Amino acid sequence: MRVALLCILLTSLAFADAKMLFVNCKTCHGKYAEKPKGTKTAPANLTEDQIVYALTKYRDSFQTASGNSKIMATNVRRFTDQDIAEIAVYIKQVQAERQAEIEALAAEQMKALE
Repeated sequence: MRVALLCILLTSLAFADAKMLFVNCKTCHGKYAEKPKGTKTAPANLTEDQIVYALTKYRDSFQTASGNSKIMATNVRRFTDQDIAEIAVYIKQVQAERQAEIEALAAEQMKALE
């Protein structure tokens, strides 16, 4: 039991930093990273590896195809590799939580119809 609680605590602490870093991202990409800005793909629809790749390229100023590349480069220029990895995991975690909420709501609605 104590080990499980410790794991939960450590996981929540790891996501605390990513959550704080993601605050600025919400302005353009939404609470769940579901909104694309300047591209056809929302961050939530990317894999963790694709998110890491894109953010790293923006940070290192190699990503210039998007009209918002300067905005992205400015926002991620201080991110470390660890920050980028944590944000990628956080985005996928938020998506999993969102999906669970949607499924729970759908189950409630189906039960109400019975």
